[in-house]
Amino acid sequence: MKEGPQPITVTFVDGAHTIDGSEPTGLVFGRGAELDVDSNPFMHRQVGRFVAVGDTWWVENLSSWSPLWLTADGTTSLVGCTERAPLCAVNSVVSFEAGSCRYELGVHQP
Repeated sequence: MKEGPQPITVTFVDGAHTIDGSEPTGLVFGRGAELDVDSNPFMHRQVGRFVAVGDTWWVENLSSWSPLWLTADGTTSLVGCTERAPLCAVNSVVSFEAGSCRYELGVHQP
């Protein structure tokens, strides 16, 4: 039996990234990151990341000044700077702002 979490799929615009938890650094998103969101100069190079800890997926805020918002099952939670939150729902949205732009990443887990 395979240990660790089920794979998740992160979507942004027309792209999808499936990660299985085998990569210890997870999936980093931001300007020029593994998941390259935009070239917006107001965006951090590393805004956040999706990472597996045990059997649970987490979203971590890597920013020192910009919050993330996690929306799942009709509830929105703030993920403060350098904090993390578990991804407990089948479908979630992680959103953040850079300058006057707002970005949303969809997250799906089986």
